[in-house]
Amino acid sequence: MLTKLHLHEKDVVKMAKTTLIINEKLPGLNQIVDAAKRGHREYSSMKKHYTNLVIRELIKQKCVPAKPYSKIVVNYEFHEGTNARDPDNQLSGIKFVHDAFVSCGMVMDDDTFHIEFGRIESIIDGEFSVVVRWTVKE
Repeated sequence: MLTKLHLHEKDVVKMAKTTLIINEKLPGLNQIVDAAKRGHREYSSMKKHYTNLVIRELIKQKCVPAKPYSKIVVNYEFHEGTNARDPDNQLSGIKFVHDAFVSCGMVMDDDTFHIEFGRIESIIDGEFSVVVRWTVKE
């Protein structure tokens, strides 16, 4: 169970942006499994690091709404360096994004009643980033 953040009034906006750019490669399934095999503390540390990274970016990029959305459709654009990772490796890092959505109060839960997958793209362009776009589905 994730703890909801107590955000400052300055961190929430009336017309929140609906695009987030994460300029870091999120961990893949192999990295997550390896961390879990090394122990709960290792995985917990990874989860905290990436969830907090996304939370900081949501706040910095003014994506946190004044009140939770009832449901969002989320599209992911994975920019990979010169080699594409397996799709399951790319998608595993989404867990941390969804956890950050809940922690920031963007949605009440990260279940399928609140978050729906939209389009997922992989682009090999020499960059390492994830572009997350969502639309509100009331």
